[in-house]
Amino acid sequence: MYTLLDHTGYIDQFKRYRLKLFSKIQQKLGWDAEPNENPLFAMLRPIVLNIVGKSGDESVVKEAQKRFERHLNGDLIDPNIRGTVYALVARFGNEQTQEQLKKLYLSAEMTEEKVRVLRAMGQTIDPNLIQKALEFVFETEHVRMQDSTAGLSGCTSSRIGRELSWKYLQNNWSKLLQRFGDKSCYLIYFVEVKFGLKQRFYLVCLFCRLLWIVSLMTRLRMKFKHFSNRFIHRSFHELLNKLSKQFVCVVKYFNVIQKLLKII
Repeated sequence: MYTLLDHTGYIDQFKRYRLKLFSKIQQKLGWDAEPNENPLFAMLRPIVLNIVGKSGDESVVKEAQKRFERHLNGDLIDPNIRGTVYALVARFGNEQTQEQLKKLYLSAEMTEEKVRVLRAMGQTIDPNLIQKALEFVFETEHVRMQDSTAGLSGCTSSRIGRELSWKYLQNNWSKLLQRFGDKSCYLIYFVEVKFGLKQRFYLVCLFCRLLWIVSLMTRLRMKFKHFSNRFIHRSFHELLNKLSKQFVCVVKYFNVIQKLLKII
């Protein structure tokens, strides 16, 4: 839902709705685990913090930044919320924040920590930093092939990130093909994530501009006619089928969503 509305004029209303829905839950859960608390709370806490932080709760963002600074100085963040803290400081940080995250990545010994940092790095909303994150993921020797999907996941977490990832795919497809191999499952993932999220953007544009879905299908097939193996072709056509279903869903419910967000 967030991805679809991110390309409309209703994203700010949706963020306010999310804050109204989740703020009380976040206040109840807090930042730190209580003794003998329900194990499900530990799973819910980072999800809720991520939602309210990215929806504009400044107090949550500031607290994440404070905890990140203490983390850099040796007061380590609880691993259960560490990924969320990384994501929030990256989202609202600057180039210095990216360098700090990169140092954490390079110094980390555990794969889990490396993936956690890598996923956060691309969640910035600065186009230049997203581009650098993509280059770090795919063009350096520091990131293992199997970890590149985490880096891509972070880069496609915002509208501008999805746009830049889409362009990166088009401009560097031959390099990716050479690096990962033409039958790699990672290439399929890249198509599903980059291409799939991009087409959700087109999906909204289709509805808002009243374009024919058939015209879009034709353009997409022309764009990807250079995919040379059946593995990528299959994922590509599966996504086209999903696009058709999503189009029907948007047409059916978009007016209802508009009215609901106006009331809220």
